[in-house]
Amino acid sequence: MSRGRTSGAAGSLLAASAAVAAVSLVLVAAPAWSGSSPEPTGAARTAVPPAAATGDGVVATVDGVTAAVEGVVAEIVPRTASEDGALEQQGDAEFTLAGDVYFDSGSAVLLPRATADLAAVAAQVQEAGVTALQVVGHTDTVGSDESNQVLSEARAASVVAALQPQLPGVTLVAEGRGETELIAAETTEDGQDDPVGRALNRRVTVRPVP
Repeated sequence: MSRGRTSGAAGSLLAASAAVAAVSLVLVAAPAWSGSSPEPTGAARTAVPPAAATGDGVVATVDGVTAAVEGVVAEIVPRTASEDGALEQQGDAEFTLAGDVYFDSGSAVLLPRATADLAAVAAQVQEAGVTALQVVGHTDTVGSDESNQVLSEARAASVVAALQPQLPGVTLVAEGRGETELIAAETTEDGQDDPVGRALNRRVTVRPVP
């Protein structure tokens, strides 16, 4: 093989590698999506839409498994909970689930995304040997205190209902605390609404009973 052809092949490989890296960046930086939520949410705590594009011939398909880059097809890995921050683990059996990802706005019905993630939670709880869990729902401050309290209780109950069949012998207690335990400010320093803070407050926590 001539030196010119070798250089050309190497250049193609480098271009393909760069393309795959670009796709990875697309997945990480894709705009946040919160289902039917009427308010914007924090990118770090929400799912991405079914597809994202960057121009220059780069198209990443999140709900598929391939990316087309200038005629080169490369495998990509769809985003997982650990990558988009929807499911955070703080301890052996302590987790925080982002409300925007696992529920539609104002709903306590778990979305399909929750199935695999809650299975992972159950597996971790079993491995840790935990015998009792406290599942607590939280909301932001949008809406009335009463409605937020009801919603937080219902979401916690939904998570318990999904986990209980996977955790025989483990006691699960559902609680709702509405908007009483915020973990982030919902307004900026200049008094503007902070959608990222609101998104962080909409959550369900799972932790061993003290």
